[in-house]
Amino acid sequence: MKTLKFTIFLWFMFMGSLYSKDQIEISYSPHEAAFKQAKGTFMVLQDYYFVQYQKAACEHENHYYMMYHLNKSIYKSCQALTALKNVCYAPMACGQITMASLVAVPGFANLDQLNVCSVPDTLALLIYNDGTSTTTNVQLQLDFDPGLSYGGFAYSKSNSATVTPFNVSDPTRPIFNISNMAPNSAVIAYVAVKANCDVDITGAVISLDANINYVSGGMNCQETLENVGEYNSAIKVPVLNLLSVTPPTRSITNSTSSFCQDMHGTIPYY
Repeated sequence: MKTLKFTIFLWFMFMGSLYSKDQIEISYSPHEAAFKQAKGTFMVLQDYYFVQYQKAACEHENHYYMMYHLNKSIYKSCQALTALKNVCYAPMACGQITMASLVAVPGFANLDQLNVCSVPDTLALLIYNDGTSTTTNVQLQLDFDPGLSYGGFAYSKSNSATVTPFNVSDPTRPIFNISNMAPNSAVIAYVAVKANCDVDITGAVISLDANINYVSGGMNCQETLENVGEYNSAIKVPVLNLLSVTPPTRSITNSTSSFCQDMHGTIPYY
């Protein structure tokens, strides 16, 4: 254990010697607020996935458990970055964009009206540049699992970056442009999503993958993020509850006349 601690200490000392104190302060201080905001978001996601894990059906438990530990690890990394920014904020090019679903996170679009065979609802996605370089020419492609598709609009609520549709000819793999993202900045993308008539919410976990292409530090970069969010529980299936039929029976005596019954019921969503 003493040898391990000494090795880690030497590694920190070596990395810290590569960058002067002035360099570190310039790259970190202007974006401290955005960094703290992202750290808080991962803390919320950690708590959310833990609650969902406790409530989940058996077939979904493993997914929620993995997402809980993923966001817990990211949150712990953020805490470590706060204390070790002189090591972890060393300049880097590729590998700096991350993304998370904000479904059921308070304050964001909740996918609370994602009904099968109905109008689109709004999905909120957090896209975060956790590097020290500005990203340019950012393109985001969403690959929806079977049953979900793009619903026709996308926008952002951010002072730092914008999100606009680029190529949405294939609604299962829409592509969006994102304006330049400054170091340690975040953008919330709001994307319309539809639940198709053939969606199966009782089978495998329904999610989406993301492919992000961008330029950073003069390098062409690509990120592939798999299983961003879980949407089975957000999709609602209408079921007709028949309350009454008047009259209860109706005899059909010929094929040329109309014979009617009044049906009264409700259509809840599950």
